[in-house]
Order: sequence, then C-alpha cells, then structure tokens
Amino acid sequence: MRHAKSSWSEPGLIDKKRKLNNRGKRDAPMMANNLNEIKLQVILCSSSERTKETIKLMKENGLQHNSISYEDQLYHASKEELIDCVYGLDIDVSTVLVCAHNPGLSYLAFQLEIPTDNIPTAGVFEVKFDCEKWSDVSIQNAKPGFYIYPKMFLNE
Repeated sequence: MRHAKSSWSEPGLIDKKRKLNNRGKRDAPMMANNLNEIKLQVILCSSSERTKETIKLMKENGLQHNSISYEDQLYHASKEELIDCVYGLDIDVSTVLVCAHNPGLSYLAFQLEIPTDNIPTAGVFEVKFDCEKWSDVSIQNAKPGFYIYPKMFLNE
C-alpha cells in the first residue's frame, strides 16, 4: 500500500515528518472499509509520519491486524527492499500489509504487471508468493492479485 495523500502546507518541514492532508484523511478510512474483510496478521509500516497516520486512520476504521512494526528501511524503499522486508516473518504469518512510498511501490507494481504506471496515494495492490517460507520470497515467485485505489470508490 502507498500512504494516503500527504500535505505540502509546511514548506520547511522535512519530508519524513509530513502529515496527511484532508484528502488523505478521507481516503485512508475509505480504503480500510474496502479491505476490512482481509484479516491481516502483520502490518509493516514505514516510519514516516504520513504512513503512520495512514495506518492509524485505517485501524480506527476497522482494519484488523495482530501486530504492527514501524520500519525505517521502508522509508523510500526500492522495489527490492520492499520484497526483502518480509524475509524475517514467521512461517505462520500468511497475510501482511506493507505501507510504504513511491517510487519503489510503482516500480514493484510495474514489474508485476499491475495495470498502472503509478500507484496513487492510498492505492493497494496484492502480491501472492508461490513459496513456503517468507525467506524464499522473490520477484520470480510473485504474482499480482487485486489492485484498488480511492477513485474507484468515489462518486464524483
């Protein structure tokens, strides 16, 4: 998942500290409502303010999970780093949400042939892996699943 839309209203604020704007605060709960049937076991979230706020709003709106971890290495992670972040997960974990940033997410989506050239803010795409252990995850055994984004659910 890419974090919800962030604010640029404070020009001197460092990038990692930027929070969500009004659209982001609208979209994160909406995406939670469209993912609430998925019982996530683990959430791996970038340590940026906008990713933390995205997940907080989603949790407040029904996103279920067993544990959450905030990871510095997910802040502007490459597509390879996004795949690598799951290596240490327990074998009993079957569902994980990674909340991170572009361009890494869009590059990963492109490689998996997700039908977009840019994952929009609050966009979510599923990746299924054909392997037994998280340490065996790779681009080669990855298959795309669903792809959803906020504009799909707006009546504007």
